[in-house]
Amino acid sequence: MRGVGPTVIGIGGVTTRPAPVAARAGGRKARAAVLPNFLIIGDAKAGTTSLYHYLRQHPDAYMPEIKEARFLAYDPSNPYHARSSFFPIKAWSEYLRLFEHCGDAKAVGEASPNYLRTPGTAERIKAFVPDMKLIVSLRNPAEREYSAYLMEYRAGREKRPFDQVVFGRSAALIKARFYWLDLKRYYDLFAPDRIRVILFDDLRSDPGRVAKELYDFLGLDRSFEPDLSVQHRGGMARSRVLFSCFDRARRLLRGVPGAPPGMRRVARTVERALLQKTKLDPEIRRKILEICRDDIARTGDLIGRDLSLWLA
Repeated sequence: MRGVGPTVIGIGGVTTRPAPVAARAGGRKARAAVLPNFLIIGDAKAGTTSLYHYLRQHPDAYMPEIKEARFLAYDPSNPYHARSSFFPIKAWSEYLRLFEHCGDAKAVGEASPNYLRTPGTAERIKAFVPDMKLIVSLRNPAEREYSAYLMEYRAGREKRPFDQVVFGRSAALIKARFYWLDLKRYYDLFAPDRIRVILFDDLRSDPGRVAKELYDFLGLDRSFEPDLSVQHRGGMARSRVLFSCFDRARRLLRGVPGAPPGMRRVARTVERALLQKTKLDPEIRRKILEICRDDIARTGDLIGRDLSLWLA
């Protein structure tokens, strides 16, 4: 990329890879297309929805309405990927259209938390934009697992007790979500100054400071004050039946282009009313963190942060 702005390429009916600048479509000069210059790559259940909203509000940043395009993790040779609705974007032309209204934005990006953990994604991003800026949020593993469980429980996809889920099959679920290996793939490919790691603990305690640090990272005016009330809240559903109905309606709302911001605010208010806070059992928390102890230490060394607070 040149300067601080996004990369511009030519595009003409591209379906598998971006076309070169001189590409033509049907004998006509291809229209210019903009590539993102930053990505929020993860982690799931670590505040990426809040980060998406804080960055999207900035007047010099552009992020598409769709969160979690997931395209750079998409593998067309994988039968599951090809038929799954989990990947809403499956062609380069569709992906590039997400950014066609970015105007003169300095920072153009998207948020897909599965990028952190999907094999091959780091290499795909490196080939796509070699000096991409990457943002990743990390959360205490025990809290992250419990939050993920509550989401599955609310949706009716999980009915077992939490301890059976996380400790089953020799704690395979916990071990599959260790941080170090997934992060190292990115550190092996990208310079450290292209990766900004934040902690969910900091995002929760001082979201304004985190937002301004990210504005600095992306070369944006840090004096902008975002609306920090836009946050994703979790918890246990007061009624799984009512929450399931609400969740289906919310998913339909997300698919409506240009849905009024007021509708989204109402949806957040309803969600808060349907959820109640619930605490993770201290003994289960201790067991999860003991399993993760070595990975936490290695991750801290990799990112240059003391993560011992997670073990407290």
